[in-house]
Amino acid sequence: MARQPEKVTPVVVDEPRKQPDTKQVPAEGNKITIQPVQPTAEEIEAKYVALIASGKEKMGKADFTNAKKDFTKAKETKLTEEVVRLLISCDEKEAAKLLADRKAQYEMKKTFGNFTIVRKKSTMLYGAIDSDANERIPCKYRNVGIAENGRAFERKDGLFDIYNADGVLVNEGSTYY
Repeated sequence: MARQPEKVTPVVVDEPRKQPDTKQVPAEGNKITIQPVQPTAEEIEAKYVALIASGKEKMGKADFTNAKKDFTKAKETKLTEEVVRLLISCDEKEAAKLLADRKAQYEMKKTFGNFTIVRKKSTMLYGAIDSDANERIPCKYRNVGIAENGRAFERKDGLFDIYNADGVLVNEGSTYY
């Protein structure tokens, strides 16, 4: 009978892990107990203050990703109301920056229902975005006009797509509006 090959479990080898600093603690009798060195309250406070200062500096430079990393480390070091508020503030400012960056891609033209008619700067074509700067009517049209039941968006082939104020396509490929 042929011998079956043994199953081999792959082992992932990462960088060697740093062992924590240790100190010898006298125990009962001749035994010695080794325990990890615990940082003092002053060391914990100093680390916390340094991480908060670093995070605030990065927030001031609009580097929200790295500021958040510092605040998270500070939170792991010492949980305080201050660090929780800084994390929330960082998230809010990051979201506001992302929205501003998305809006910066467009020239705002006119409001249209809950949307804004825009011209995309990179293509110079028209469409409509919502308040979060998401395209609800794709920016693929040459021009925009007022139609009886909404807005007429002129396609590249010279025909018109008519959208109502809810951003729903109500007539596609019209020769007039």
